[in-house]
Amino acid sequence: MLAARLGQTSEIQIQAHSNSVCHKVGELGSEVGPNLLTTRNRGKEFILLNVLDPNREVLPAWHDYAAVLKDGRTTNGIITQESPVSLTLRRAEAKESKIRRTDIDLLRDTGHSLMPSDLEKTISVQQMADILAWLLAQ
Repeated sequence: MLAARLGQTSEIQIQAHSNSVCHKVGELGSEVGPNLLTTRNRGKEFILLNVLDPNREVLPAWHDYAAVLKDGRTTNGIITQESPVSLTLRRAEAKESKIRRTDIDLLRDTGHSLMPSDLEKTISVQQMADILAWLLAQ
């Protein structure tokens, strides 16, 4: 039972399992993907489908952009700020790169999410069930 396990596992540990390096859960975590509390009312099937197939339905605000810079480096992330002079790309753990537009050789919308498409390989079925139960109980 999840309630009994919560006594042994802190909310922070559960959030770490739920990829809080990229998602907020309420006020905790990073805003690189949607706040997980806003998705809970869509139900566990919706959440699970989006975990297993994160590129199935990606809202424009969460699209991953790839930037090839004139010096040959590449970076990627969601666009969090734009101006005529620069843009800011945010990646996991809210790491950001502010890039001058004059330094960009190519900027491409990948149409994909930053969320890994193989998360089921790094999390057990029980861990996923516990995360879903905890999230839906919030």
